[in-house]
Amino acid sequence: MTLFVRATVAISIVALVVGAGIGTGFVIGSITLLPTGHCAPSMAIANLTIRTPALIVNSPYLGQASGDYTWWANTSSQTIRFTSGVGSSNGSVGYSLNLTNWTVWSTHSVGSGGPSCAGAFLLTEVPTAYSIVFDSSNYTNDSASAQSFGGGTPPWPGGSPENYVYFNDSFSQTTGTIQTCDRSAVIAHDNSGHIDLEIPFQYQGVQHTANLAYRSVMNFTYTFPSDGGSWAIDNLSASGGPGGGWAFSYLGPCP
Repeated sequence: MTLFVRATVAISIVALVVGAGIGTGFVIGSITLLPTGHCAPSMAIANLTIRTPALIVNSPYLGQASGDYTWWANTSSQTIRFTSGVGSSNGSVGYSLNLTNWTVWSTHSVGSGGPSCAGAFLLTEVPTAYSIVFDSSNYTNDSASAQSFGGGTPPWPGGSPENYVYFNDSFSQTTGTIQTCDRSAVIAHDNSGHIDLEIPFQYQGVQHTANLAYRSVMNFTYTFPSDGGSWAIDNLSASGGPGGGWAFSYLGPCP
């Protein structure tokens, strides 16, 4: 549902989004800017500069975590590949963020067949830089972690809802537990292929939200210390989840 194309000299991710009223919108398919494509951009209606999370690494309280991701773009002449990583420990959260220029376009039909272009928008993404950001709050429960980033200092509220991206890396349900009482440290691994994002924008006075699966190949390693206690795990990368690895709730020390 997401496709990489070449736009002048920049690498762009293109997703087709239909705005369906205030606060809604959804990805309905991939498009291409080749002549055989069905929907093509007409006019830029919004420009958003957002620190977009490509990797989120929650760490278990008292433990450690690391993650890496690979992001690539396929053009007509080459495949461009980018790899980065981040670590975190003791309940902190590490983020690898792409400072990204998102452009929202109105569209028109250029062929027959496929979904209707009426009321459809295109979102193109041009990454300009990346940075590593840490939330060193040492969470015992990840339900309190940040859920948004903007072009400036996160999180919103405190500014306009424009130029922000919303995501979910918090603990909300227990999908498994790990305990290390009277045993050696436990090392666990996980992987994920996307992070679900919500990007709000306005068009003709109506607020829309584009719901996108931001795709990259992510690998995670989590370390739980010997005699550290027990942890509840929310596997965000499970089928139907928001993607991005694990979130944690510390259940307590060993008796």
